[in-house]
Amino acid sequence: MSNHGSKTSLQKESCRSMKALKQPRTRRIRRLNRRQRKKQHLGEFQEMGFHLCWGFQSVLDEEGLDDFCDSFISMIESRGLCCAGSFSSEGANCFIVRLGRGTVTTEDHCAVVDWLQAVNHIASVNAGALSDNWYGDIQQ
Repeated sequence: MSNHGSKTSLQKESCRSMKALKQPRTRRIRRLNRRQRKKQHLGEFQEMGFHLCWGFQSVLDEEGLDDFCDSFISMIESRGLCCAGSFSSEGANCFIVRLGRGTVTTEDHCAVVDWLQAVNHIASVNAGALSDNWYGDIQQ
């Protein structure tokens, strides 16, 4: 008897843990005390970020990519932000969040997008709307 195609209990458990968290209902949030809302990043403790991707006009060499990444990271760190994602010689795909606790503001969002659009070797910039870091859906 072949076991091909069936998932083991360990695989099922890892698939369950990979599902996105669901935002609790407003009614439930009102019943939580301040400590619980803080621990679960709800209400006044909600943290927002945004998805960002861009493509270069032409493939960058290793030195050009390093220089660009250094300047991009310096710019977002100067605003108290950080990013997680992938960078390549063709472009990048990342998620921008506030460094430490907090939320990205619309001013931060606009500043990052404007900075990228001002770089002459960027062909296209796609930035998503602000979304919840803990419960929001990450766009692909």
